[in-house]
Amino acid sequence: MNNVPPTASTMPGQNIPLFKLMLIHAFVGMAIFIALFLTVLDRDVKSAGFEQKWVETQVFQNRWNDLIDHWREDGYFKNAGLWYLNIDRPFQGWTKQKDIHDSGWISSKNFNPEAEYYYRSNPVIMILPLAAMQRAKTMVLGGDASRKVFVLHNQGAVLIAGVLLGMIGTIMCRRMGLSLLHAMVLGVCAQIVFQTHPLNLASFFRLYFQHAMNVPICLFVLSLVLDDGKKPWQWIRALSVFLITLSEPATAMLFIAGYAVLNVLVTGRLFKVHPAGLEESTLKSQRALSTVFLPCTVAFGLIITQYAYASLFIPNIELVGSKSIFRTGLDGNTKWHGQLYEAFNGMLFKNYLYGPGRSNIGGSPAFWIPGFAAIFTTLLAAAWSRKEGEDQTAVRDTAYYTALLSLVFFPMAIVFNNAMAIHPFIYPLMILPPICLAMFAFVPALVAKSARYRWPIVGITALIAFAVTMSNLRYFAVTFPIDLATGT
Repeated sequence: MNNVPPTASTMPGQNIPLFKLMLIHAFVGMAIFIALFLTVLDRDVKSAGFEQKWVETQVFQNRWNDLIDHWREDGYFKNAGLWYLNIDRPFQGWTKQKDIHDSGWISSKNFNPEAEYYYRSNPVIMILPLAAMQRAKTMVLGGDASRKVFVLHNQGAVLIAGVLLGMIGTIMCRRMGLSLLHAMVLGVCAQIVFQTHPLNLASFFRLYFQHAMNVPICLFVLSLVLDDGKKPWQWIRALSVFLITLSEPATAMLFIAGYAVLNVLVTGRLFKVHPAGLEESTLKSQRALSTVFLPCTVAFGLIITQYAYASLFIPNIELVGSKSIFRTGLDGNTKWHGQLYEAFNGMLFKNYLYGPGRSNIGGSPAFWIPGFAAIFTTLLAAAWSRKEGEDQTAVRDTAYYTALLSLVFFPMAIVFNNAMAIHPFIYPLMILPPICLAMFAFVPALVAKSARYRWPIVGITALIAFAVTMSNLRYFAVTFPIDLATGT
């Protein structure tokens, strides 16, 4: 049997107009983007009411705008491009607390007023696009970093990730044998539900590394879906891995390790490939050395250089951040959770946002439970598949891509479970892409491909996606209500 890489974009008899497909998903994404800013995101971020209601309560964070303003005034390279904490409002609050669990952070017990504090666990390179946008704004209009630019950037990142996700869904549903129209509907369903989920809408108030990381993660999978052995997709995959590593180094390490293990496990099994030797393995066929491991290494080299530069040229520097033994929960502290299932339960069903109201922004269990079930259904469908043919190959490929996307979440959530319990509004962001794809594209496609009439399956899925979207918007609007009198 010929060794056909699972990433090969064969699509025999199913010509997909890739450029038109991208335009359609981009149009849908922009339509949703505009609709959001005309409804639930229609807020006057510069008003005194918004300041009092959301900023002073620390629901809306000026953290990145403050950092970007500091870089502009004090010098980006003078700060080594790192997260300077002395001007960070939440950090200032922590330094005034008398008792903080020994997690590596600073309290009034050990605060040194002479020290220059920087965050050690992330190089914050992921906010450079936002910094560039804010720099352009200040050069043209003057003033400080703008909240409007901030929220447009954040929702723009969600928009791009949604477009990439929708394209993955459409292409794979088409390969499973659905018509281009039906495949497009399912891909759009996954895209819209993802873009309107409360956790993504909440990027209006706060931008997390995981919001940004979903862009290169989806780009990574799309590059595999479309990889036909030609260099453009390999270069795109290398770039995506580079950006993944810079976005969240700890998550990137676990993801790439999981990627290597998955490829070793599925070779000769999931894809019915029987390689004669290592040179024909799945890792080899995907050129993992040059497109995954090398760019990851280069990114870590850049990060190490960044911190080495800071240590050499910033006087009185102190690097702070949560210790690994604290993040993993292996310090034995039970303040946040006692058992792993408690951490998962709190993350998925009680994922509040920090602030006096501790608003729950995770949505309903009616989303998460079917979502996980859809992921496992997609994986089991490949395990039970005994037929051959192009559509059955696509079924197995779909399971592979679902597993890849899930690897961003499960290893991180299991290993660093204390961090997950403390930040329940962050880590569910990483499981959103595979849940949306599995629940609104892959599982309906699996059902439809075996049905006599496919349009009822597609139509019901679209109706459910519409209902979930409206529920998402309503949930966000209730969690963060708009004062119609003041627009805040």
